[in-house]
Amino acid sequence: MKRTTLPLALICIASLTACANNAPYQTSRPYENGQTQYGAHGTIESINWVGNDRPSSGAGAVVGGIVGAIVGNQVGGGTGRAVATVAGGIGGAVIGNNLEKNRSDNFYQIRIRMDDGGHHVVHQDDIGNLRTGDRIRIANGRAYLL
Repeated sequence: MKRTTLPLALICIASLTACANNAPYQTSRPYENGQTQYGAHGTIESINWVGNDRPSSGAGAVVGGIVGAIVGNQVGGGTGRAVATVAGGIGGAVIGNNLEKNRSDNFYQIRIRMDDGGHHVVHQDDIGNLRTGDRIRIANGRAYLL
């Protein structure tokens, strides 16, 4: 039994860490006039921080609790094993919930007045040295200083 639960626990841990998404959040809307976004130039009108303070779904806590209980069950024997299983389940649930909450859905919304008179909105996870009024170019869905 112990030989199968440890690999199962490792698979569960790997699945839980796969839920953590640290990739940068980048999207952009197409131009209103349909022109391509590559090499387009404009001026930043506004930069707004957009934060999504959403509650966790509980999936991280459930998976973490299961993994923690499995790992805790590998420790000790008798009453000690039962205590370790419960402690592992609680600890795993707390860690799993925190991992889920740490997924970043926060980004900057950059509104740009294009040289052709149109407007464009770019979402980026960081703005670097960009400021309102800066001249920029848009490439690959991001705004860059000229």
